[in-house]
Amino acid sequence: MRLKVRCRLILLFAFVSAGTLAGLLAFQRGERRRIRSLFARRVAEESAVFERLLVLYGHSLETFAYDYTYWDEMVRAIARSDTGWANENVVPVLGTYKADVVWAFRPDRVLFYQTAAEGREALAGFVLPESLFRPQLDTGRFCHFFFESPAGLMEVRGATVHPSNDPERKTPPQGYFLVGRLWDTAHLAELAFAHHQAQARVIVYVQTPDLAKAVVEAIRALYKKAQRELPNDRIELLTGTIRGSERDDLINRPVLQHLLTSEPPDQTEYLVSTSAGEVGADFDATHMV
Repeated sequence: MRLKVRCRLILLFAFVSAGTLAGLLAFQRGERRRIRSLFARRVAEESAVFERLLVLYGHSLETFAYDYTYWDEMVRAIARSDTGWANENVVPVLGTYKADVVWAFRPDRVLFYQTAAEGREALAGFVLPESLFRPQLDTGRFCHFFFESPAGLMEVRGATVHPSNDPERKTPPQGYFLVGRLWDTAHLAELAFAHHQAQARVIVYVQTPDLAKAVVEAIRALYKKAQRELPNDRIELLTGTIRGSERDDLINRPVLQHLLTSEPPDQTEYLVSTSAGEVGADFDATHMV
């Protein structure tokens, strides 16, 4: 009789323990799903913000390309190859629209005019290849693309040229007008800094070690300007020039750990890297510039 009671108590205890454990496991799984859902929602929100920032940063170029391409004077300047008019009306507004270079082509896509902003001498003699803009402007009236220029990554916006009485651009193109802006150190740093108020994992990929170092310093400068703190262990530099021991140590630092494990940081973290951070790496960033 005692054995039966003892067995019943043991079985009861086992059932209660199993039920409690199952409940705890279910609660844990539910919490994990909830946290993942919240994090995914935050990533989606941050991605939407980033997309809006790209639109905002590109708005001045878009406006430049739009406003200057339904204008009788532009049509006449292209038809007459009047580079003097272009110098008087295009060069003074480069800074206003934050453009680094301008190209204007005749209807046959032969270059009519080109100018580069002060300090952008590397672009002065570079002619934008027709193959970059023709596909979009053959099928539409506007174009937008990125390409690798002699001075670095560049964003380009362009439009077909029409008379002032044709803002809807229904008549045949009288030329092509394209404007470009380099995605240089300052621009890349601003795009990265845009996430400073979120708990984001941001990777900035650049071409050279020198540019990577410059972007790191530019991000730090933006934090300082905003009177915000960016601890040294929240921004890391990864290039092919760092020593093997330094690279090994980097793996154990918070930025890399969070990128490798997808763990959300308690404040935004940055990895600025060359292609050394692409080969064999399995990073999970919330944003990439």
